[in-house]
Amino acid sequence: MLLRHTLLQRLARPALLLLVKKGQAPTIARLPFISFNVASFQTSIIKCTTRDGDKDNSTSKDRLGPPQSLYLIPSLHQRVVDKLSADGLSPVPEFDETDQNDNPENTCNTHVMGKFRCSKDGCDGIWTSKKVAIEIRRFRGNTYNAPVFNQRCKECDTLGILTVNEDIYVERVVYWLKKWAGMKVKRPKGTGIHHGLEHEREYCEGCRMGKCT
Repeated sequence: MLLRHTLLQRLARPALLLLVKKGQAPTIARLPFISFNVASFQTSIIKCTTRDGDKDNSTSKDRLGPPQSLYLIPSLHQRVVDKLSADGLSPVPEFDETDQNDNPENTCNTHVMGKFRCSKDGCDGIWTSKKVAIEIRRFRGNTYNAPVFNQRCKECDTLGILTVNEDIYVERVVYWLKKWAGMKVKRPKGTGIHHGLEHEREYCEGCRMGKCT
């Protein structure tokens, strides 16, 4: 706080400029006071000196905790339910958080979009992907889940920290749950099983597990 106060005091003082012309003795000119908004400047100092661990966490709700090979995202279930209910599906399925059922009645391997940052300390790896593997599964008893598979950093081969595109996730899950329930659906763009998109398979956890198309 003392350092910041001193800096502001110095910036608020009139500046002195040393003028040197060829063949002449140097002269000193006094510049006018510098005018600025102190509150705005203080805010700028705080933002510029904030360490990574203290950054604004407005997207923290999208982050899925410690890095792992795949994620279940129960926090998006309510959005899925709201959309299914609005479209007339009843009863709506429950989300299976246990992920212990290896015998789904229906399965679709497709992909969503997301962005990643490397989880390794000291690595600045950041990337986006239009092909993030997801496996949508419907089980007996009217339950479902949709594991999303992580990716690895090209720089250090460490698992990333995923922020998934929520709208695409919900769209994909809703489409397949409605289709499996026998409802008439209009196929959104990019909802099915796709081949041939640019994809570095060696960094994809879905590819490593045979779940990425």
